[in-house]
Amino acid sequence: MSSKKNKVLSLLFFIFFVLLDQAAKFFVTDFGFPYSENSLFILGFFPFNNYLYFLLVILASTFIIKNIIISRNFTVNFAYTVLLAGVISQASDRLRQGFVVDYINLLNITLINLADLYIVLGIFVLIFYSFNIRSMKIGD
Repeated sequence: MSSKKNKVLSLLFFIFFVLLDQAAKFFVTDFGFPYSENSLFILGFFPFNNYLYFLLVILASTFIIKNIIISRNFTVNFAYTVLLAGVISQASDRLRQGFVVDYINLLNITLINLADLYIVLGIFVLIFYSFNIRSMKIGD
């Protein structure tokens, strides 16, 4: 697939995933489903300074966007796009409301949302891809 098509698909996936997460949060809060307003960070376990958080968001987003731009691999672009969608969706909630809406019960340990899953999925795919590439090079 051409690099230009990869970038267009990345943009479309990004928009889709952010809108899906925001729509799910809107649906949950407006139609009376159980949810939690999470002002903590990292799966709801740790308090964090907002200024430091937004600095990390800007740095992480810059790094992710740079990698989307330079990568020609669809899998890598998809992983970074999903990761970026999660980061931006969470940051927009915190900026707009001061918290994120969590509504998916994770093993009765914590509540999470789609953006959390995007972040975990993006990181998982990048790690898996990295190990596959490394094992293919070793096998050659």
